[in-house]
Amino acid sequence: MPALATPPRVRSVDPTAYTPFSTFSCGGSTDHEDEVDLLVGWLHAGKFDPAVVRVTEDPETDGLVGFCVVERRPFRTDPDTAYIALIGVSADWRGTRLPDGGRLGAFILGDALNQIKALWHGPPMPTTWARVARDNSASHRIFADWGYELIPGPPDGYDTRYRPTGIGLTQSPGP
Repeated sequence: MPALATPPRVRSVDPTAYTPFSTFSCGGSTDHEDEVDLLVGWLHAGKFDPAVVRVTEDPETDGLVGFCVVERRPFRTDPDTAYIALIGVSADWRGTRLPDGGRLGAFILGDALNQIKALWHGPPMPTTWARVARDNSASHRIFADWGYELIPGPPDGYDTRYRPTGIGLTQSPGP
């Protein structure tokens, strides 16, 4: 697998002014990829207002590697939790690894968790959660690697990935 020559840079952006979102695609070969592409288009068009949009870029080419969107959204009875609204790796960068061999998706989620920690003035970390398409094995893997529990959804829908309050920022050892 190809690897980035240098660690990627991350930063927060205004999605309506971030030009690479106008042509973003995470692959378009599955329904969940098509949905992410559609929602990135909505982000760029200003059709929803997330709290934080973080992009990961290759410092050598300035190319968009991936992104994550975090917002405050209640989970069950907890009114102040962090919701990972979107996460994606650009189709052009799929299969690429970090210089240390790590996965891009895990890196992007790790950055999101660091942003959540700062936004919630942690430690401790707040409860965080996400909805993941049942057949999106890559996303399920990165959430599991970061300590998210699986709450199964309906067979034809979305599962919930849940990380309780207080879990630190250490990724589980993976393959």
